[in-house]
Amino acid sequence: MKGFINDNILLFNKTAVELYNNVAKNQPIYDYHCHLSAKEIYEDKVYPSITDLWIEEDDNGHAFGDHYKWRLMRANGVSEKYITGDGDKKEKFIRWADTLSYAFNNPLFVWSHLELKRYFDIDEVLSKDNASRIYDEIQKKMPYRSARTLIKMSNVDTIITTDDPCSNLEYHDKLNSDPSFETKIYPSFRPDSLVDIDKSDFIDNVKLLEKTTSIKIVDLRSFLEAIDSRVDFFNSKGCYIADHGVLDLVYEDATCEEANSILQKALSCKETTRKERNMFQTYMLIHLGKKYKELSWAQQYHLQALRNINKDMFDKLGKDTGFDAMDDKNIVEHVGKLLSKLNENDNLPKTIIYSLNPKDYEALLATCYCFQKDYAPSKIQFGAAWWFLDHRDGMERQFKALSNFGLFGHFIGMLTDSRSFLSYARHEYFRRVLCSYVGDIVEKGEFPNDKELLENMIKNICYGNAKKYFNR
Repeated sequence: MKGFINDNILLFNKTAVELYNNVAKNQPIYDYHCHLSAKEIYEDKVYPSITDLWIEEDDNGHAFGDHYKWRLMRANGVSEKYITGDGDKKEKFIRWADTLSYAFNNPLFVWSHLELKRYFDIDEVLSKDNASRIYDEIQKKMPYRSARTLIKMSNVDTIITTDDPCSNLEYHDKLNSDPSFETKIYPSFRPDSLVDIDKSDFIDNVKLLEKTTSIKIVDLRSFLEAIDSRVDFFNSKGCYIADHGVLDLVYEDATCEEANSILQKALSCKETTRKERNMFQTYMLIHLGKKYKELSWAQQYHLQALRNINKDMFDKLGKDTGFDAMDDKNIVEHVGKLLSKLNENDNLPKTIIYSLNPKDYEALLATCYCFQKDYAPSKIQFGAAWWFLDHRDGMERQFKALSNFGLFGHFIGMLTDSRSFLSYARHEYFRRVLCSYVGDIVEKGEFPNDKELLENMIKNICYGNAKKYFNR
């Protein structure tokens, strides 16, 4: 069947067509949050098959890849052998093609076909009937679709990876010393493993921190000294963003003495209470936020993810394998208290807040706008629609909330949040939805049809605002 990715897909009005083709289409990408591998970029990895990019890639015996696809394949009755298992790569591709046939109005249907057309010149609707032939056609092009090639094809200006505090950032160093590659690659600091003392591997992570810093961790003072030294190390490597995946944000004040006592308890492998864990997390988020502000970093809070709820599959496959869900806790009051505490004595850094539950949108926005500062336009950002909301309806809902409560023109736009080099097609999806949203409002007469004003706004949301916000 002939493909459906035409020039005007997702562009539902004349203004959208003009804004997308004249402005959005050609803007560079500033990908300020993703899970790409700096090592694979440096080595300019060539992938054995489309399956390694689309379905799964093996990392020392552990499969990782696109858990968006994995969830749909399981829902389609596909055996785990052909998802994360040792099934034939071509068969995995065919089973994904079959799954797509049932994915009516799912964003993965559009994403997959955008990727086929943009990166492999495949202009057909993928199905189980043509999957074998299309797989063979793609395989002929795989040697010419290396990591760097895909980045260049996507017009990516900047990539921010997500990195463990104990990473030596070796490959970021190598990339920064390589004049042949123009895309800028920076790390971000992701300290979740050292903030959540309830994690089963907390002690192992503390030991790794000790080994990395050569600081013996015996109390809160030495613990903070070690963590701060890693923040300083990341800063020396060009880092300017931190990222926190906060599983359960409950603000609980804690003194230095209380935080020390709780940490000592955890270091002794004694069970901590939920209140103690909340107190320690709050103390750490405040401490780190102040440190970020000192270094002029931005921080990101990813909220309302309910992780690993299928224990049986978590035990078999581990984390990030498609068994997470959307949480529905009441977080807004706690976000406000945290921002307020950091705001004291001007210790609040630039902050981007994402919620995986759209029920929080308006309340979070109202909270964010209590902490804006005159010297940094939209210093507190309401982050793009994320994960389960990464579709047209989710994006439009985020657009509407931000438009109604804040300054849409200062929005820093889309991020990839992906492990796949093909996922840059999601930026095209986002930009098309963005242009249609703006065009619809303009054509209804709810905003002036001022070409210069509209084009500048689209250009900034696609690229310019992020560039300005991070000042890099």
